[in-house]
Amino acid sequence: MNVYTLPNPRPLEIAIAKKWDKKFAQNTEWRQFTNGEWHLRVPHMLSEAIVLGRTEMPGDHIFQTLTLIDTLKRNSAQRITLILPYFGYSRHDRIVRTGDHLPADLLTKLFNRCGATRIVTVDLHSSITEKNSPLPISSIDFVPELVKAFKKVWRKKELLTIVSPDQGSKHRANAFRDLLDSSLPVCWLEKHRDPVTGKVHAHELFGVKRGTTALITDDILDTGSTIEECVRQLKIYGFKTFYLCVTHPIFSCTAVQTIRALKFKHIFVSNTVPLSHKTQMLPITIIDAFPALVATLRTFL
Repeated sequence: MNVYTLPNPRPLEIAIAKKWDKKFAQNTEWRQFTNGEWHLRVPHMLSEAIVLGRTEMPGDHIFQTLTLIDTLKRNSAQRITLILPYFGYSRHDRIVRTGDHLPADLLTKLFNRCGATRIVTVDLHSSITEKNSPLPISSIDFVPELVKAFKKVWRKKELLTIVSPDQGSKHRANAFRDLLDSSLPVCWLEKHRDPVTGKVHAHELFGVKRGTTALITDDILDTGSTIEECVRQLKIYGFKTFYLCVTHPIFSCTAVQTIRALKFKHIFVSNTVPLSHKTQMLPITIIDAFPALVATLRTFL
């Protein structure tokens, strides 16, 4: 089986590629013209292929991923597995206001139309995308990996409440609790996001509170505004110490400064997206998504 990557593959992508095809670097010939347009040639072809794609900004990642899939299909690839460690645009999966776009739905249709036969990703933001997709999506649950890492620093004598920043992520908090300690309480906030400004406001805390230590768990950390509002509200309810477990550490804009100011005791994230060097200022542990991705691929390759 041949593995194909975008230009300048990332460490996680290289690790996955080498697992299945040690000569993967010879499978794609990417060239960029002076006007910025891309040229691709795939000199080595088999009927089955793995594509390590990307959908997040910056750059031409979506176009490059679509180009790679389409080129493989045109050259008779019969089964193309698309790996997206982080599925960008997945938060835009429903119509909020008239005239809104649906990029999550659009991307699955484009990948399918170009020739992809399956998508493998980590902690897909919403099951809506999976349900609406014309091709199967295998979303890896990364909560077990976060729990394993958290167990190494948590002392059971420390009274702990697991918190979801909103009701939509409550299932993650419940799953985290079930794997860590089923006796722990779970709380969640009622979150409202302004559809125009994007600002987040949280009001009431639901669930059972215990102690003054909170573990906040979510799938994506982008600007940090949701986590910031969550901590602000939790402090009102008497919480003093905070842990954070997030799968996809996007850390856009001033997120690092925002999270640093919240003074988390420890932060756990995956390497599904590359981390800025600025995150070195944080008490952070990076969990490798490689084992989980490889284990899932083995089930159907």
